[in-house]
Amino acid sequence: MPDDAPRCAGGPLIIHAGLLRQRPDLNAVLHTHTPAVIGVSAHVGGLLPLSQHAMRFHGSLRYHDFQGLEFDPEMTGRLVRDLDGETCMLLRHHGELVCGGSVAECVVTHHWLEMACRAQIAALSAGEGRYRMPDDEACSYAHRQIAESAAFLSGGRDWQACVRLADRLDPSYRD
Repeated sequence: MPDDAPRCAGGPLIIHAGLLRQRPDLNAVLHTHTPAVIGVSAHVGGLLPLSQHAMRFHGSLRYHDFQGLEFDPEMTGRLVRDLDGETCMLLRHHGELVCGGSVAECVVTHHWLEMACRAQIAALSAGEGRYRMPDDEACSYAHRQIAESAAFLSGGRDWQACVRLADRLDPSYRD
């Protein structure tokens, strides 16, 4: 690795800045490591259609296999390749990546992905064969319903609610 290559601080440079540089259609990138998302990212089936939250991602969620920590500059190209023009991806054994046109879009989409992952962990805790999944036609229809709501996907009222909550909890963030 060259002396000027990012090391431990490379994650933000490789993931966030790298994606923003290589995907001009994006204005924001959110990347977290919640236990529910990591658990689902490690599941052989990835995100399953076990909740209406999961329908938001039906057929559009991408996956990136774990290949080491995102400290090396060549990782950006792999992330872009695996994202394949989409905006949401589970990083296997690592976390999630949500991209979008705005911070509001990323935060609300992340919330939906987190809820989908929590619901899946809860459903799978019942044991194999003790949960039901809707058929693919129902999943596709629900995904189309969500996709046709531009305000919903861009944050809409959910983002406004997040801002009101932040104002109540700690208005100093505005300073």
